[in-house]
Amino acid sequence: MTKKIILVPGTFNPITNAHIKMGINGKATINADEVIYIPSKDSFLNSWKEMSSNSIMPSALRIKLIEEAVKPYGFKVSDIEAKEIVSGKTYDTANYFKKENPDSEIYLMFGLDNLFDIDRWYRSEELIKENNFLIVGRYNKAIPEEIANQERFKNKLHFVVNDDFNDISSTIIRNAYLNNEIETIKDKVPNNVYEYLLNTKEVYK
Repeated sequence: MTKKIILVPGTFNPITNAHIKMGINGKATINADEVIYIPSKDSFLNSWKEMSSNSIMPSALRIKLIEEAVKPYGFKVSDIEAKEIVSGKTYDTANYFKKENPDSEIYLMFGLDNLFDIDRWYRSEELIKENNFLIVGRYNKAIPEEIANQERFKNKLHFVVNDDFNDISSTIIRNAYLNNEIETIKDKVPNNVYEYLLNTKEVYK
């Protein structure tokens, strides 16, 4: 049987319970064998996300927190983007894993908002042609028919239900930290992330 691997690229700045639930639900949706989180390199957050340096948790720390958070679920973390083993472009990341796992099916998993933006991505048409996708919509917002019915996406988009943590985002977590409201995010992040933010000053300045 062909092995199914889900790649979850993202900033994870920091990782939240919504990110964990994505992995759980994505794995169940296609009965995947592996789920691999791939945190972005710091410079990507500066350039593409246009975040200031003082709003970015360093990649080494993000990786450490993700590893601790996903370990109970048997998920993995890859540092190939953070350490610039690959460019950080999703097309290159997917190809890296295909070469490492030639007999596997690779699925890229991300939020619906990113699907609207995919034409801006590096080698987007090739990315779409050569890969399968797991799409998560907040509040179970479905993939619009005008996208789902496009010939280029035929049989490539798989919708993932993820309605338990619709009100969670990394931005909310960072704002709560900056406003000294850490107690309000206890149920929104993994325990190790909560404890780190609670006990560490100047994570975000």
